[in-house]
Amino acid sequence: MTAQRVTVAGDTLTLDVAQTCIGRYCSSPATRWEPDPSRPVPLSSTAFEFFADAYRSYDCVPSAEGRDLTTLDLLVAAGIGAGLDQGVVDAVLGALEPLNEALRAIGDPAPVFWELGEDELFGDGGLAVKDGAMWTAWAVLMNLRGVTMLQAHAILHHKLPTVFPLLDKRTVGHFNRRSQAWQETHTDLVRDAEAWQVLEDWHRDTVAVRSHAGSVPLNRLRLHAILLDTRTV
Repeated sequence: MTAQRVTVAGDTLTLDVAQTCIGRYCSSPATRWEPDPSRPVPLSSTAFEFFADAYRSYDCVPSAEGRDLTTLDLLVAAGIGAGLDQGVVDAVLGALEPLNEALRAIGDPAPVFWELGEDELFGDGGLAVKDGAMWTAWAVLMNLRGVTMLQAHAILHHKLPTVFPLLDKRTVGHFNRRSQAWQETHTDLVRDAEAWQVLEDWHRDTVAVRSHAGSVPLNRLRLHAILLDTRTV
């Protein structure tokens, strides 16, 4: 029998609650069209569609082809509210060589975070431990002056959405130990694997097909991040 609950950083949700949180995140409307009589535009407000959250402006923007990060891969992080400025953009562009070297070392095709064993990720020589390819890419970004946790994770998750979790300074504090947020995320996804599959299938068959043109299905690593974000206060 499929589990009917998922646990996100110690917070257990029924699938109904999880679907409500995810559905609202992916379709929350926001009013931003304010016609100015002094600058009339011959279009009605219904011609403009905006969303309050980052599903369309971040998740549904395709990454650049290939494994290497490009300017597009960097700038799309702004779509999740990462607050990029000139200094951050310049710093990351200057670090592309070591970043791309680390990303290439992760392997091709990209591995799937929740399908890897703990030893493959966090054991001796694992991808996510010190000097591992995942850790190195993250550490390069986190050691750039002015780059935040959200900016680093947003860039890496968008480029490799099955590999890197999506965390920020606020959501990481919801875990028992901030330093083990990746490990606890992995535990959450492995523990309730069948329930996460239900959520993935539901998002693909319901949310994505009913949303705007270009909508994409989200995998459980991103769904976990949405639930963590919407449930963290």
